[in-house]
Amino acid sequence: MVPYGQPDRGDGVALRSLLFAALGTAGLAACVTLLFLGMRAVMDVGGACADGGPYVSAQSCPNGAPGAMLLGVFGLFGFGAIAMLYGPRVGGIWAAIPLLAWCGLFLSLGWNFLDYGVFNPPPGAGVEAGWLIPGVLFVLMGGVPLAGILVAARSGSLAGSAILASFNLAPGATGRTGRSGRTGRTGRSGRTGPTGTMPQALPHAEVAGSLTGGDAADGLDGVRHLERLAELRKQGLLTDAEYETAKTAVLRDMEDRP
Repeated sequence: MVPYGQPDRGDGVALRSLLFAALGTAGLAACVTLLFLGMRAVMDVGGACADGGPYVSAQSCPNGAPGAMLLGVFGLFGFGAIAMLYGPRVGGIWAAIPLLAWCGLFLSLGWNFLDYGVFNPPPGAGVEAGWLIPGVLFVLMGGVPLAGILVAARSGSLAGSAILASFNLAPGATGRTGRSGRTGRTGRSGRTGPTGTMPQALPHAEVAGSLTGGDAADGLDGVRHLERLAELRKQGLLTDAEYETAKTAVLRDMEDRP
């Protein structure tokens, strides 16, 4: 069993996770589309409809609209659970698919409200406040998270990197290196970019455990820490930059000890 949030590494396991992540993504896209089209069909007949029951409805629902919307609503939960389970195992943008589906859902439904209530209201009708207000709210609910992702992806700033890391779109946040105890030296990293910055918040619990001191429960000393880090990099669980960062932290800890 692969821990949640840790990318699969075995070829067979990775392929299975990729297939399930793709299934969840396709299902979410289909459900968002069903809700979008079902909502438009209902708004075409005035925004409200009903069928069945002891009374005759003044406005029957368009054929297929209720079923499409019900299937879309419940499908979002099912396919969303699949995407949330397997997306982080694949890593990268796959981990953010549920969030992107959230953005797509509310942006599309918000557009329906604005389209029918503001941009293309019924003939002879003005702006419909009852549709304008939810339209604006839905656009904000979908647009603000999406804008956060886009800004973070383009900014390259500390805040932007933290946002990307929180969405599991980056291997770790970037931060400034502090001075180390008595040595006052900054660590080096193979791919860290500008001097004075280096990745932090390594993505796997196993790696984080390797950064603890020699008094940790597993009793590993500094040399065994370094050997373990080298093994993790060889297995592909650490990038070169993460390995250099972790190695620097272990060496610094060893130097600071009496």
